[in-house]
Amino acid sequence: MADEHDGATARRDEISSAVVEHLRSAVRQAMKDQETAEVVELLCENSGWTVEDFLQAPHELKALEVFLLSTPELPQLRLFPYLTVVKIIHVGLESMRSLSYLHHVEELWLNENNIRRIEGLHQMQRLRRLFLQGNRIETMSDIPHLPLLQELWLCGNQLRHITGLNLLPALTSLWVASNRIATLDNAFTASMASIEELNLSSNRIYFLGQLTHLGVLKSLRRVWFSDPMYGDAPICHLSNYTTFSLRHLLQLEQLDGVAITAEQRSLAISVYAKKSIYYSMRRAILDRNVSILLARMQQEVEAKRNVVRKALRQINLEITALSEAAPNGSPATGGATEEEQGHVSKLRQARDRGEVELEGLERQLLDAQERTGFEYDSLHERLLLELNSCGNIRLEEGSPEDAWCANAKELVASRFDAALYESLGVTGVKVNRVFRIMCQGLRERFDNRMRELDVDLVDTRNRRALVRLFSAVPKNLTEQRRFLHEVMINGFSGLYAEDDGVPLTNSLYYADQERLMLTKTKHRDVYGVRVPLESFSGQLVVSRLFLGKCVSEMGASREQEANGEVPFMKSERRRCTRRQYGDEVFSIYRAAPHDASVKVWHMFEKSLVLPEYVIDFTYTTKLHRLNSPLLSVYDDLAALRARIEKIVPEEAPDSATDIRTVGYPLLSFLQWLDSGAPHVFANEETDKMLRSAQGLRQTKTVAFQVSGILTNELIEAYKSHVSPAAESLMVLCDMSGQQITCIPASLATTKLWASLTHLFLPDNKISSIAWESLALVAPALEKLDLCNNVLNSLDFAAAHFPVLHWLCLSFNRLHALEDLLPLREGLPRLESLDMDHNPWMANKLAEVYCFAVLPQLQHLNGISPSRHASLLRRQKRTFAMDQGMLQYIVAEERRRQTQDNVGVFMTQTDLDQMSSEDVVKIVSFEAVFAELMEKTEKDRACLVSANRDPPAPPLRSVRSFCFRFSLMRGLAWLSLLPQLRHLCLQSHVIEDLSPLAELRHLRTLNVSGNLVKTAKPLAGLRLLS
Repeated sequence: MADEHDGATARRDEISSAVVEHLRSAVRQAMKDQETAEVVELLCENSGWTVEDFLQAPHELKALEVFLLSTPELPQLRLFPYLTVVKIIHVGLESMRSLSYLHHVEELWLNENNIRRIEGLHQMQRLRRLFLQGNRIETMSDIPHLPLLQELWLCGNQLRHITGLNLLPALTSLWVASNRIATLDNAFTASMASIEELNLSSNRIYFLGQLTHLGVLKSLRRVWFSDPMYGDAPICHLSNYTTFSLRHLLQLEQLDGVAITAEQRSLAISVYAKKSIYYSMRRAILDRNVSILLARMQQEVEAKRNVVRKALRQINLEITALSEAAPNGSPATGGATEEEQGHVSKLRQARDRGEVELEGLERQLLDAQERTGFEYDSLHERLLLELNSCGNIRLEEGSPEDAWCANAKELVASRFDAALYESLGVTGVKVNRVFRIMCQGLRERFDNRMRELDVDLVDTRNRRALVRLFSAVPKNLTEQRRFLHEVMINGFSGLYAEDDGVPLTNSLYYADQERLMLTKTKHRDVYGVRVPLESFSGQLVVSRLFLGKCVSEMGASREQEANGEVPFMKSERRRCTRRQYGDEVFSIYRAAPHDASVKVWHMFEKSLVLPEYVIDFTYTTKLHRLNSPLLSVYDDLAALRARIEKIVPEEAPDSATDIRTVGYPLLSFLQWLDSGAPHVFANEETDKMLRSAQGLRQTKTVAFQVSGILTNELIEAYKSHVSPAAESLMVLCDMSGQQITCIPASLATTKLWASLTHLFLPDNKISSIAWESLALVAPALEKLDLCNNVLNSLDFAAAHFPVLHWLCLSFNRLHALEDLLPLREGLPRLESLDMDHNPWMANKLAEVYCFAVLPQLQHLNGISPSRHASLLRRQKRTFAMDQGMLQYIVAEERRRQTQDNVGVFMTQTDLDQMSSEDVVKIVSFEAVFAELMEKTEKDRACLVSANRDPPAPPLRSVRSFCFRFSLMRGLAWLSLLPQLRHLCLQSHVIEDLSPLAELRHLRTLNVSGNLVKTAKPLAGLRLLS
């Protein structure tokens, strides 16, 4: 077959005598020009030919070598159209245009010239080897489609990116050493299946994550990042460079010219596996410790709740007894006395204070839980980054013993200007935590750039240009995490356009100004302080940088009186770009109007900005506040450590640091509980008020003692004791503190039962209730108090109370939350329910479940759901998960992913080989749900309908989905996502997992924090975790 192909090629290359004669004539004509004749003669001599031989058979000259010549162009090449090998080396050639006449070239050498652009190759469809090293080429985008090209050398040029390789389907060897390539993003695709050899040595590759982009080259066998001929890429100097390379490039046979043995690869994989186990164990220990901390917190919170609930329950009973019925149980016609009205008014005020107190408790609790979840996800992300970067990127938390930590604190304190904060009521600043950014790649980049500039730090001016400045951090937690993640990995290069400057300042106030401005105009407390509690804590990044040539910002003098509505770090009039100042300018500055020494810089040379610290700080004021910022728990580090040791078992230093980093919001909340701040309501004044109201009521109450079953006769006897009038009606029946044991099914309808609206049976021994019978005899019942009895179950059955709106079941023995389900139909008007102090409250989702079953409730356990921060948030996050909503969520998440760097160190294998473009990767979806939560039902419907144009991605392509924290109970919508591999549905009120049985491709599942009782529906699934 090969012989036939060569024969076909030879026949195609046969040249007729007429064509040869035409070429001969053209050469003679051109050589009439003396310069052309001299060049032709030189070209022939370099190739071992005489001019006469060439004129005799110009078509037989196949190889041309040019060395002893100096010319920017060689138009005479058109006279050699049948060349197959061309070597034009070190002749000063500046243009490749003259090569466009050569259609038969198979091997082209243009080394050591001054070529700036690749051109003239469109007709070289036979080209197999192309050597362009040692030129001034800046881009590969001009390379045409060359179907047979196998070797491409572009070493020693000025390339910044690798592009256009999709036009070279046969390429097996690519050498791009000694260029300016800093990133391999989008350089290679899986279609480049023939590349076997790649030399990237002496490029500006600083991060191990760039190696993962080579994983798509399945035929790659030899890679150089270090080559004795060209030098090293900075990546070679990073820790565990070889281990990382062998772990992520499993197909390699040689690395940096050294053969890879099976033992080396096995050792690298083993080391990585051990590290993975270490980080997995570290996360498991953290999970356990966070669970212990949450359980302790729930225990403490429930105790505080119960104190307030008990007082509220007594207050409600006294209000009802004093204002809604006469002492004899008949309707109150004459109205309450002035004394009674006064007591009722005070009791209502106390009730409002109690509800506000519970609201504050729930708000503080939710804030602590949300912040803990954020810190947990952030730490998990950092640990994954540390693992996948082989320890080259990490955050190290400082301690008071670390000199660098102390220096960072002093730096922040020295940059605090009290005059700027005076209007905010801020008097000082405390640094709570300092993290050191450890990124070897960023440090290598900074040091290399300083060496390139040959900066003499002995010179005073250069030392002054080496400074530490502040960067603002986004206020939104999600944006904040993405910002810090990007800063840790790539510095500021990925956050700002290439020509844009990085804004930095030497003022704490201006670094934090934008965040403060977002809140201070909308908040003002009774003391005139305009900064809300959440804004008393902030975060900033401290960077070390070399300012280099620094000039004043153009137009800065005209903007000294800046618009107060625009943060000073932002240029009000224009973008600050490098093209306005020239490449020789590294940075520009603008001085503050109040102090010329306070400045804002815009740094264009991003490689000279080295992020060093992440600092959490808290502002201080003269005023005492009941609530302190969460980070204030770090004020007494010894006490914080002691509290951790008391709650969680003794741990290794890493584990102790992890729980402190993640759990500080919960620890701060526990400290707040212990401080006595939430105990305002349950004080002596309230107790005294209750005793007074009880005394007033008891003086008007007729003594009545009863025991046994609640019968019609008992009701008649009660009526006779409290009101001798035979024909009077009874709306209130208060049999508190008796010995009643049950409400039987034998009750018969009477006028007394029919008129009854309030039935109070607390502090009895009721163990069973015939609900249907009670509903039939007392259809007008509005309030029912069964507190402090011995009910084990409700057994509500089909009972129906049409107007009952208040029900108290506290202090019983109820344990099955499913007993609440019949209440949805049986109590259509129910607005207030007390269910605390029952075994079912051991389930932390008891209130959540109740609210999901009875969404019409206006009070639950003494507090309005609108004041119950956790319930309110879950309610807002509960959506109708239909096809339109799912398509919107998936499309929006994909859009956000394209804007972020997702999985910088993750290979396709690490992402479970999810190769489809439409696959939604494993991320939280949290930003999408947070946005939906703030919109009304109408706005959500508009978003879903708008998402249909352009068409949304097909739901069958979705491989991963994550949704946390709502009142969702059903999973029928999962049938719309049949190809799911990874599913996370934490913290809902899901009971039945049966719909999951249809997800035959599911690999990982997380349904923690739900009400699942059995995993039997999962029996047929092949779950990995």
